[in-house]
Amino acid sequence: MLLQAAFSEGRYQTMIGSSGTYNVPSGFYIDWYLISGGTSQDWLMNNPDNRMDGGLPVAFVSYAQANPDGLHHNYHNSPNEIVWEDTPGGGDLDYDDLVVPFNFGGITPNTVVEEDEGNESQDNTARLRILTFL
Repeated sequence: MLLQAAFSEGRYQTMIGSSGTYNVPSGFYIDWYLISGGTSQDWLMNNPDNRMDGGLPVAFVSYAQANPDGLHHNYHNSPNEIVWEDTPGGGDLDYDDLVVPFNFGGITPNTVVEEDEGNESQDNTARLRILTFL
Protein backbone atom coordinates (compact mmCIF):
# COMPACT_ATOMS: atom_id res chain seq x y z
CA MET A 1 0.00 0.00 0.00
CA LEU A 2 1.37 3.40 -0.99
CA LEU A 3 0.41 5.09 2.27
CA GLN A 4 2.20 2.40 4.31
CA ALA A 5 5.34 2.85 2.20
CA ALA A 6 5.27 6.58 2.90
CA PHE A 7 5.16 5.85 6.63
CA SER A 8 7.90 3.21 6.57
CA GLU A 9 10.91 3.62 8.84
CA GLY A 10 12.84 6.82 8.22
CA ARG A 11 10.54 8.13 5.49
CA TYR A 12 8.41 10.50 7.51
CA GLN A 13 8.94 13.16 10.12
CA THR A 14 6.39 13.99 12.75
CA MET A 15 5.95 17.55 13.97
CA ILE A 16 3.71 17.77 16.99
CA GLY A 17 2.30 21.00 18.34
CA SER A 18 5.41 23.15 18.31
CA SER A 19 7.49 25.21 15.99
CA GLY A 20 10.61 23.90 14.33
CA THR A 21 12.85 24.12 11.30
CA TYR A 22 13.32 21.15 9.01
CA ASN A 23 15.70 20.65 6.10
CA VAL A 24 14.13 19.36 2.88
CA PRO A 25 16.80 18.08 0.47
CA SER A 26 16.23 18.34 -3.25
CA GLY A 27 14.52 15.29 -4.67
CA PHE A 28 12.31 14.88 -1.59
CA TYR A 29 8.60 15.63 -1.37
CA ILE A 30 6.58 17.24 1.36
CA ASP A 31 3.21 15.74 2.09
CA TRP A 32 1.17 16.89 5.05
CA TYR A 33 -0.69 14.33 7.09
CA LEU A 34 -2.92 14.21 10.13
CA ILE A 35 -3.76 11.16 12.24
CA SER A 36 -7.30 11.43 13.56
CA GLY A 37 -7.89 9.58 16.83
CA GLY A 38 -4.30 8.67 17.66
CA THR A 39 -0.62 9.05 16.90
CA SER A 40 1.39 7.96 13.88
CA GLN A 41 2.56 4.92 15.83
CA ASP A 42 -1.03 4.07 16.91
CA TRP A 43 -2.12 4.23 13.28
CA LEU A 44 0.77 2.08 12.03
CA MET A 45 0.13 -0.59 14.68
CA ASN A 46 -3.69 -0.64 14.71
CA ASN A 47 -4.92 0.51 11.29
CA PRO A 48 -2.15 0.24 8.66
CA ASP A 49 -4.78 -0.41 5.96
CA ASN A 50 -6.37 2.94 6.90
CA ARG A 51 -9.92 1.62 7.25
CA MET A 52 -12.69 3.80 8.63
CA ASP A 53 -14.04 1.11 10.98
CA GLY A 54 -14.79 3.49 13.84
CA GLY A 55 -12.64 3.81 16.90
CA LEU A 56 -9.40 3.25 14.99
CA PRO A 57 -6.91 6.02 14.16
CA VAL A 58 -7.25 7.20 10.55
CA ALA A 59 -4.60 8.92 8.44
CA PHE A 60 -5.54 11.82 6.19
CA VAL A 61 -3.04 13.18 3.68
CA SER A 62 -2.83 16.08 1.24
CA TYR A 63 -4.29 14.10 -1.66
CA ALA A 64 -7.99 13.27 -1.58
CA GLN A 65 -7.43 10.11 -3.65
CA ALA A 66 -5.23 8.67 -0.88
CA ASN A 67 -7.74 9.34 1.90
CA PRO A 68 -10.04 6.45 2.86
CA ASP A 69 -13.15 8.57 2.27
CA GLY A 70 -11.80 10.14 -0.95
CA LEU A 71 -12.25 13.67 0.42
CA HIS A 72 -9.88 16.59 0.83
CA HIS A 73 -9.13 17.02 4.52
CA ASN A 74 -6.85 20.02 4.17
CA TYR A 75 -6.37 23.05 2.01
CA HIS A 76 -4.21 26.14 1.88
CA ASN A 77 -6.06 28.91 3.68
CA SER A 78 -3.29 31.25 2.50
CA PRO A 79 0.04 30.61 0.76
CA ASN A 80 1.66 29.89 4.15
CA GLU A 81 -1.14 28.22 6.10
CA ILE A 82 -2.76 24.80 5.86
CA VAL A 83 -6.06 24.10 7.62
CA TRP A 84 -7.47 20.65 8.42
CA GLU A 85 -10.75 18.82 8.93
CA ASP A 86 -10.02 15.75 11.08
CA THR A 87 -13.28 13.79 10.89
CA PRO A 88 -13.96 10.95 8.42
CA GLY A 89 -16.57 11.94 5.88
CA GLY A 90 -15.70 15.63 6.28
CA GLY A 91 -17.26 16.19 9.70
CA ASP A 92 -18.56 19.73 10.01
CA LEU A 93 -16.35 20.96 7.11
CA ASP A 94 -15.16 23.95 9.13
CA TYR A 95 -11.47 23.18 8.51
CA ASP A 96 -10.41 24.59 11.86
CA ASP A 97 -9.45 21.36 13.62
CA LEU A 98 -5.75 22.01 12.99
CA VAL A 99 -4.18 25.15 11.54
CA VAL A 100 -0.51 24.91 10.47
CA PRO A 101 1.25 28.18 9.59
CA PHE A 102 4.59 27.65 7.81
CA ASN A 103 7.12 29.31 5.56
CA PHE A 104 10.07 28.29 3.45
CA GLY A 105 13.45 29.81 4.16
CA GLY A 106 16.30 30.26 1.78
CA ILE A 107 17.80 27.61 -0.43
CA THR A 108 21.18 26.31 0.70
CA PRO A 109 23.39 25.04 -2.14
CA ASN A 110 25.10 21.74 -1.41
CA THR A 111 27.28 19.61 -3.64
CA VAL A 112 27.39 20.02 -7.39
CA VAL A 113 26.45 16.65 -8.87
CA GLU A 114 27.76 15.55 -12.27
CA GLU A 115 25.05 13.60 -14.04
CA ASP A 116 26.71 13.27 -17.44
CA GLU A 117 29.93 14.72 -18.69
CA GLY A 118 29.36 18.42 -19.21
CA ASN A 119 25.99 18.39 -17.43
CA GLU A 120 26.10 19.44 -13.80
CA SER A 121 23.22 20.08 -11.48
CA GLN A 122 23.03 21.69 -8.09
CA ASP A 123 21.82 19.66 -5.11
CA ASN A 124 19.94 22.11 -2.90
CA THR A 125 18.28 22.03 0.49
CA ALA A 126 15.21 24.13 1.31
CA ARG A 127 14.31 25.01 4.87
CA LEU A 128 10.74 24.50 5.97
CA ARG A 129 9.81 26.37 9.13
CA ILE A 130 6.71 25.33 11.01
CA LEU A 131 5.54 28.28 13.03
CA THR A 132 3.14 27.56 15.88
CA PHE A 133 0.27 25.12 15.49
CA LEU A 134 -3.06 26.76 16.19
